[in-house]
Amino acid sequence: MAVNMRGKIIEAGYPWRIRVGFRNSLVFDETATFAMHVRAKAEDANPIVELTTANGGVTMVDTTTLDIKIPATEASLWPVGKTVVMDLVRTDGGSPEHLGLRLQVPVRNPVTRL
Repeated sequence: MAVNMRGKIIEAGYPWRIRVGFRNSLVFDETATFAMHVRAKAEDANPIVELTTANGGVTMVDTTTLDIKIPATEASLWPVGKTVVMDLVRTDGGSPEHLGLRLQVPVRNPVTRL
């Protein structure tokens, strides 16, 4: 069963990060790799951004904790005033494994736009 969580607000165009802990439920070995797609809606064909272990978007802090990081992007990519969705897939096994984590994160237009 998937767990729906709300994350801190994404300020369109600025970097964003969140730390997710899987206490008492999942334990990863140090070679685990992960992928996430961030989409305006789950059914959208193209993601706004793709996060992977290889590109530094999903990194292990320890065997039960991950950091998820969205780098600075073009602000126009983001659906300001709406919520984006992302979920987590483990990619190092024989076939990808969905980990049952789904984040729904609101997006807003920052006041300071550099």
